[in-house]
Amino acid sequence: MKTAQRKHVSHSTEIQQERSRLARDIHDGAAQYLIYVQQMLSHALQLLEELPQHPEYRLMIYADLGRAAHSVEMALAELRQYIIALTPPQLQGHDLPTAIRDLLADFMLNSPGLTIAADLQDMQAVPRPLAPTVFRLIQEALHNIYKHAQASTVALRSSVHAGVLLLEIGDNGKGLTSDAIQNGLRSLRERAQDVGGTLEVESRPERGTTVRIRIPL
Repeated sequence: MKTAQRKHVSHSTEIQQERSRLARDIHDGAAQYLIYVQQMLSHALQLLEELPQHPEYRLMIYADLGRAAHSVEMALAELRQYIIALTPPQLQGHDLPTAIRDLLADFMLNSPGLTIAADLQDMQAVPRPLAPTVFRLIQEALHNIYKHAQASTVALRSSVHAGVLLLEIGDNGKGLTSDAIQNGLRSLRERAQDVGGTLEVESRPERGTTVRIRIPL
């Protein structure tokens, strides 16, 4: 039980650390390449303006453009590596429904007394680039329930209507205060908004909480 608590309590910290690390990596890597591209293109534009009077600048312009193109390639390569690194391990080599079922099984194994019922409809319709976000949304919602809800059952449902994925995660816990809804679910809301989605919360004292997330596909 203590091991499970340590795993779940540290989740919010892990999310913040993940974001901070990614920001540093982009700043030190891909962003520096793009700054260099900007400098090379600015220099090339300056030379272009003077080209009629200085035809010899043509080779310098080609050199600047070549260095800029190479830096763009390097920046793209780094960004692809960041995307791969951010993909949850459960999704590497598995489709989204399988990864979610594995997540739920692992969650129940490490959360004695908690039962999760899942009705995963239309999950195959989720485009692959969106799969990590959908997975992380479900994962974070479960961690929030574990930490705050004191629930014994969770119901997870998914469906797609008119090109919009609807995720519903409900529990039978103690409910949330208005402050908890506004602040405690901020990270979850931000994840949804990052992909153009929305988050709604319905909660009543001692009657549980339902989180609804809509994401355009």
